[in-house]
Amino acid sequence: ILRVNPSCIVILEPDLWPNFIRLSVQNNIPVFLLNARKQSYGGKSRFQHYLSHNMLHKLAFIYTQSDSERSNFINLGCSPDKILSTGNMKLDVIQDVKEENNHLSTLISSSDKHDFTWVCGSLHLGEELIVAKVLSRFKVDSFIRTIVVPRYPKDAPQMKKTFLENGITSTIFSKKDKSDPFGTVIIYDLLGNLKALYRASDFSLVGGSLVFRGTGKEGHNIMEPASLAKPVIFGPYLGTFKEFALSLIASKGGFMVKNEHQLEEIIIFLTRDHKVIKKSGANAYQNLLCQQGASEENLNHILSILN
Repeated sequence: ILRVNPSCIVILEPDLWPNFIRLSVQNNIPVFLLNARKQSYGGKSRFQHYLSHNMLHKLAFIYTQSDSERSNFINLGCSPDKILSTGNMKLDVIQDVKEENNHLSTLISSSDKHDFTWVCGSLHLGEELIVAKVLSRFKVDSFIRTIVVPRYPKDAPQMKKTFLENGITSTIFSKKDKSDPFGTVIIYDLLGNLKALYRASDFSLVGGSLVFRGTGKEGHNIMEPASLAKPVIFGPYLGTFKEFALSLIASKGGFMVKNEHQLEEIIIFLTRDHKVIKKSGANAYQNLLCQQGASEENLNHILSILN
């Protein structure tokens, strides 16, 4: 710390180091916590509670992701005068939909015979069963093309088995022969192209949210499809994405489903007309834009304190 001698130290959630913060403050270096959420700062044991309470009081200022998170820090004993709710900085690093290139147009073009294409992104084992049960109720194969992207590519064979058990043909993308036709479901088991798939789809389902996998493991990035003006479907297990999910629901750009019956209802609603999808996608995108600006607000506030 003394060798670098910074004017200040900025820490982004969620990791904090008590000794690092203590030494910084002892050397008159202010420490700021940005994009803060409660995490486990409260501590379960008396020692943990003392350690986190003492550490948080040494921070020069805390900038939280939401008003509810600000209340959480106040309940931990932090001074309200040193906490500001500025929003989620992750929303500021989302690329504009117009600047995103679609690298998988050839894959999506195979869906031309289908009326709609949806992408089920970052699915965990067990979540594909919910999708399979819904698809098994749709009688016309040409109605909707489904692209499933497993969170872990190694799960692709098991997901293929699940679809088959529900009477649905599927194709694992990496194992497809060029001459072979795609199945009703494409299981895309390659890494790095999820956002491009979202962009080329009509609407999306974000996994990690349909089946509870344990505290701290809930949800995946629902901001990505929203940033591409796509309607977003998700389950009830959202973790740190809960606040944004609620705003999506309020703006009618996102839809929460708790079982396969609700998922079926939302798919039927969205596929009534492409205009419905376009309107919902625009709502999701505008909702995201309205919540940007936390990074600039945090920076300006920190500079005002340092000055």
